Amino acid sequence: MRRALLIPVLAILTVMADQLTKWLVVTNLEVNQSVFPIPPLSGVLAITYVTNSGVAFGLFKEAGTFFIFLAGIVVAAILYSVRRLPAQQTCPWLL
Repeated sequence: MRRALLIPVLAILTVMADQLTKWLVVTNLEVNQSVFPIPPLSGVLAITYVTNSGVAFGLFKEAGTFFIFLAGIVVAAILYSVRRLPAQQTCPWLL
């Protein structure tokens, strides 16, 4: 039972962290503004507020609904596959 909850809990935590960081950027930065959270790494690490209405790199701007639907199907397929694994066959990332 505990193992079966690991993937959904990790997925929920990942989505929550993603939404929290997006909210922090939107509420604290102007578009195209950058911050450097770790000054010694400012040449390597910056957080910049940019917008992207497409999928990856602004591609397929009109296909957002399709990709949301597709992501749901992929998540469902992964969860279905994991639940169908025999008890003696485990995935290392589920331990």
